[in-house]
Amino acid sequence: MQDAPQDISYRREGAVGHLTFSFYNGAAGVDQCRRLESALRYAAQQDTRVLVLRSGPGVFCNGIHLGEIEDSPDPATAAWSNIQAINGVCRALIEINDQITIAAFAGPAAAGGVMLGLGADVIVGRSGVMLNPYYDIGLHGSELHTLTLPHRVGHQGAATLLSAKLPISTDRAAAVGLVDLVGPADPGEFSEWLDDVADRHTDPAAWRGVIYSRIPVDRPLDYYESLELAEMARDVYDDSHGFAAARRSFVGKNRFRPATDGLVVSGDRTDFDDFCKRRSVPEAATAHAKQQHRQVLALGAERAEALDDLHLAAMHQAGAAGGHPHLADGLRDLGAALDCGKDLGVESIDLVAQIVDVDLGGVQ
Repeated sequence: MQDAPQDISYRREGAVGHLTFSFYNGAAGVDQCRRLESALRYAAQQDTRVLVLRSGPGVFCNGIHLGEIEDSPDPATAAWSNIQAINGVCRALIEINDQITIAAFAGPAAAGGVMLGLGADVIVGRSGVMLNPYYDIGLHGSELHTLTLPHRVGHQGAATLLSAKLPISTDRAAAVGLVDLVGPADPGEFSEWLDDVADRHTDPAAWRGVIYSRIPVDRPLDYYESLELAEMARDVYDDSHGFAAARRSFVGKNRFRPATDGLVVSGDRTDFDDFCKRRSVPEAATAHAKQQHRQVLALGAERAEALDDLHLAAMHQAGAAGGHPHLADGLRDLGAALDCGKDLGVESIDLVAQIVDVDLGGVQ
């Protein structure tokens, strides 16, 4: 690994190997995926007992590189190559047999980036980090998630997470089984905590316990991948779920204007109405969400601290008053999402509307 590029590095400390990758904006293009797969296979050949796969202080991974795909003269072929390349990374992680693998969400992850991490034996995350298992970009998704996600949360839990299309904090992810352990929110403290977790898993008893609880693979990985790729082929080549338009919108938004609302903004125009129509959101609810969406954006970055205080107060009020059972969790997730600039879809905007009605009246 002496010639490894700076965005992928491997180091060994005793019986623990640490593989760290840091891709710009979390986008894993074909080249990044192939190099990460090679790094994983190299790490798997070392005589360590534990392998930690983690991101740097920024984003863990957001899946395939939509920008590279959009810029390609043949986006469909580029997308297909990227999907196969990221699947190669997922396979390399799942196929590691002689070491315990730990995937560490030191930063936020979305879509295929979340699914990539699920191939590890142990999954940990930094407290407050947001995970979005499904970003609605017009793709069924692959990354062997039809194997790994149900193993974590069951088939019903997997269906719920994928249909909700909402971010979830690592703290809540631990409650539903998506994450095993949650470490400190401070990045430095998290790294120290992660080192300790890895060291503890070198203990023979802990090592055997994890090995025996591994994902049961009763069919070849090709079985799961082929079914996923059959759906993806229709999405990529037949554009069966609007991948081309969604991809163009996503890339355009992220290149020309940072956003926290998941909408494409171009001058005075947004695609909010089209966004809602595609999801059959009632007209009245759309109008209400648009109003509250404008109010939230009006807070601006300079009000982030006040918004954080508001979330804490609202969570306390919700708990003390015995309100909606998920209000506190929803507020916490939404607050973290806004704080890190997470893209929010129309479902989250509806949640914003509910929160504004209840708790944001005093913030003008």
